[in-house]
Amino acid sequence: MYRIDGSRGEGGGQILRTSLAISMITGTPVRLTGIRARRSRPGLMRQHLTAVLAAAQVCAARVEGAGIGSREIAFTPAQVVPGEHHFAVGTAGSTTLILQTVLPALLLAAGPSRLTLEGGTHNPLAPPFEFLDRAFLPLLRRMGARVEATLERAGFYPAGSGRLAVAVEPSPSLQPLELNERGEIRRVDSPGPGNAVLLELESDALTEVFTAVGQVGIPAEAVAERAVREMRAYLAAGVPVGEHLADQLLLPLALAGGGSFATFPLSLHATTQIDLLRELLNVEITVEPQEEGRRCRVWVGRR
Repeated sequence: MYRIDGSRGEGGGQILRTSLAISMITGTPVRLTGIRARRSRPGLMRQHLTAVLAAAQVCAARVEGAGIGSREIAFTPAQVVPGEHHFAVGTAGSTTLILQTVLPALLLAAGPSRLTLEGGTHNPLAPPFEFLDRAFLPLLRRMGARVEATLERAGFYPAGSGRLAVAVEPSPSLQPLELNERGEIRRVDSPGPGNAVLLELESDALTEVFTAVGQVGIPAEAVAERAVREMRAYLAAGVPVGEHLADQLLLPLALAGGGSFATFPLSLHATTQIDLLRELLNVEITVEPQEEGRRCRVWVGRR
């Protein structure tokens, strides 16, 4: 059994989601304590509880302690069950983070799956649909995954009520991915549905998406400036992989057993993820600071 202290590192929901994903893949039970201990409202919120229940549904798991506010759960997975799955957060909680929890296991399942996820699609502290669709999933497909996502209805904070449809075909193994140079910028786009600003930057190597979601009391100009600042920092750094995409790539590369990318100095969120992957998957991950700490290169597997 994996025993995970949820207060380690950044102490947030990513520890829960990654632990569940790896438990589902390996078939190893996991007990998590101190869930979201470093958040202002610790324990399982509706979004995190939905992730636990979604993981349990996908692998017919036995779960103890799954309730709002719970700071400890025990999760015992059985076999991954492909097919039709429907998950509803019931609030504006992030649908893309629910998908992040169950997708790795479904990629390795015995048959195809189709998911319907209802809740928030554009949240201030989660990857929005466009990041998933234009930045993350294209890279997964380059690694051999066969995943398609469709935004059927946008769901913005605080109302939620959005809906995603995701089709997943089995991908028995993922291939390593190298993202060490960005190449020339090809196109800059800035669609802005609802109260979110999305800046899309297409380069030779990949597409990055920078977002800012509007909140009550924050002027639209301030929301737009937040996204613009993030994109300008990315352009100035000259790296191919931005801060949030670095977080998302670590687990797929660990499952592939290899790959590398250049990015900003790693966030606490990313270093916590690396520590967890080293422990649970026994994978070698090396981080090398470059240019006097202004950027770094991450290697997964042997260099």
